[in-house]
Amino acid sequence: ITPNGGNNHRVFFFFENPSGRVVSGSIYDRHGAKGRDISVDANSPNPNALVWDGRDETGSVVPGGAYFYKISDGRDSLAGSVGVAR
Repeated sequence: ITPNGGNNHRVFFFFENPSGRVVSGSIYDRHGAKGRDISVDANSPNPNALVWDGRDETGSVVPGGAYFYKISDGRDSLAGSVGVAR
């Protein structure tokens, strides 16, 4: 993503949720420090999507690099990575 402008300023995590559980996620930097929690909110295009805008908990744009995410419904979880470009 390129959170400092351009067309790719957000990451969308779409999911199926037949059980109706609360789904949330966290973003971590390459050192494993939590950068931000994400949840379904006003930025979500639908109730089955999480959105990360490339910002940390304070609202600052994160530096370029690799970031990791973990998404969970309290029972199952999924992890992966996303790159932030400058």
